Amino acid sequence: MRYFLIILSLFSFSFTATLLVPDEYSTIQSAIDVSNNGDTVLVSEGTYSPSINGELFPINMVSGIHLIGSDENLTIIDAEQTDRVITMENCNNNTISKLTLTGGLSDTYGGGIRLDYSDPILTHVTISNNIANWGGGMHSCYSDPTLTHVTISNNQASQGGGMRIIESDLILTNVTISNNIGSEGGGMRIFDSNPILTYVNILNNTALYYGGGMWLDYSDPTLSYVTISNNTADYYGGGIRLSNSNPILTNVTIANNKTNNEGGGMYLNSSSPIIKNSIIWDNIPESLYISSGTPFITYSDIEGGWEDEGNINDNPLFFDSENRDFTLESTSPCIDAGDPNSSLDPDGTIVDMGAYYYNQELLLGDINEDLILNIQDIIIMISYILNNEYIIYGDLNQDGSLNIQDIILILDIILII
Repeated sequence: MRYFLIILSLFSFSFTATLLVPDEYSTIQSAIDVSNNGDTVLVSEGTYSPSINGELFPINMVSGIHLIGSDENLTIIDAEQTDRVITMENCNNNTISKLTLTGGLSDTYGGGIRLDYSDPILTHVTISNNIANWGGGMHSCYSDPTLTHVTISNNQASQGGGMRIIESDLILTNVTISNNIGSEGGGMRIFDSNPILTYVNILNNTALYYGGGMWLDYSDPTLSYVTISNNTADYYGGGIRLSNSNPILTNVTIANNKTNNEGGGMYLNSSSPIIKNSIIWDNIPESLYISSGTPFITYSDIEGGWEDEGNINDNPLFFDSENRDFTLESTSPCIDAGDPNSSLDPDGTIVDMGAYYYNQELLLGDINEDLILNIQDIIIMISYILNNEYIIYGDLNQDGSLNIQDIILILDIILII
């Protein structure tokens, strides 16, 4: 009997179902309501809203359910401002993927998605055009979600236009937080949390008061290969405001941010961040303003200068900062200027300063990056020219454009080889 029960148990765990919306269930919520732990609710491309399929909001997730669309640009969940889009409370072992969450409206928390004591995985998700009092795109409280390839854009809130994070240790990788608006923390408002941000781009966010890109309060996040650019705040911290926070910033670029008061790039209040291999440049009115606190900055390019080991005060020579391209030109003083004790760049050279390393292995003209100049590179370059696009490795004469002259130069090199 005991062996029978064990086999029965294993058998029961081996079966999970895929529920199809709209083929089997007319609404997403109706599919979730009959799902069991481990089931997948698979949503076909289309728009799911009150006016189109009668979807009711918010959609209430339960533990163990995976909500998967066909493509984040084609599967749209639109609350049409009837309520927030998704609520997750005490949910674990969930995946949300290949969806756009939009049209959410909440007079409390999270217009796009509200997380309370929940730890979902979000991949290839766009959270856009949502409104809330706190956390326009996402509100995370006592939750530790993992976000990969997620875009949070064009959301609005009083605090945390893009995201409001409270006592949550999120992991963000390849995430873009852009064009959000908040009174405090245009892109992110983080309180008593220690998230990990890697390859994150925080740009074009606006705070009516403090922290255009982000406002950290009693938080010690870790930022690696993060770009904070073109954010604005009316008061303190165009790029980032720190209050009682000691984050670690490694290979971070803070550029082109602006405030009408103090701390265009970064404003420090009772905070002592550790900054290494980073660039803080071209922020208005200054790159770094210290109300109180003592930052520890090494091997970084700080406009206005900072006296400590390895720091420089030189124009980093961004490739095209006006168009938010913060890659380095080949003559940048930031190349190989990072901490020599840090891990090497992928090309095997000493780490560069800033969020983007300059690949010294690539040859000019080697557009497909196979380390060989041949007809394939010319074909790709012609495609770039016809589509009026640009790639730095195709610009052999370094005149800022791709044209027939670059093709002639590649041909000359190929013929010589």
